[in-house]
Formats: sequence, C-alpha cells, structure tokens
Amino acid sequence: EEPQPRVSRRRLARPANREQMNEKFRACYSSHPDHAHTACGKPMPRFNDMIYTKWDADNVAYYPARVIDIEWVSGRFEYDIAFTTQDDYSPVPPDAQKHADVRPLSLTMMPDWSYDDPTPSS
Repeated sequence: EEPQPRVSRRRLARPANREQMNEKFRACYSSHPDHAHTACGKPMPRFNDMIYTKWDADNVAYYPARVIDIEWVSGRFEYDIAFTTQDDYSPVPPDAQKHADVRPLSLTMMPDWSYDDPTPSS
C-alpha cells in the first residue's frame, strides 16, 4: 500500500500578545535610542500603530498599514506591516489574508511613510 500524500494545512498565526509586543518595541527603542524618533522628533511607530506607506517604490498612492512587529537588522529597524485595505482602498475582509511586508522605515518619514494619509484627494 502506498503512503497517503501529505495534505498541507494552512494555520493562522496566533495573535500577538499586546503586552509582550509593546514591551518588545519599548526594549528595541531603549536599546537604540538614536532610532526611536523621526528626524522631526515624532516617535517611530509602536506596535499596532497605523501608518501610511506605498505598496512599493513604483506606486504613487499610500495605503494604511498596521505595524505588527520590529527587529534590529544590520544597523536599522525593520518593521513588519500589514496593509488594512486592498489596492482600491476597500477594507480587507476580516477572514482574508492581509498583504504584509517587512521593510525599514526612514527616520525622515516622507516620502517613505507617514502617520497621516499623504495621498492627494481626488
């Protein structure tokens, strides 16, 4: 008898513990205070903060994204972000997988990212 083929099952990651993630962000910024604030003095994003950023460098529009993790990599922070809308700005349904990305966020903020939506209104 031949072995049954393995069936891959997609598992959802357990939601992050808010208290643990808040402590992780505090510890990261405490360890690297030169990277804890933007060039204009605003705090860099914390866990669960909403920011606006482009899908990629070729895109002119900014989309809302939630900051979900942080790591110190090669002399800078890299942030895990999850976009909360689709490319047509409609909300991502709660049961759908969100477009996520890992990227550095510039201390100068723009044109990289912002706390406010910089996309011109139509």
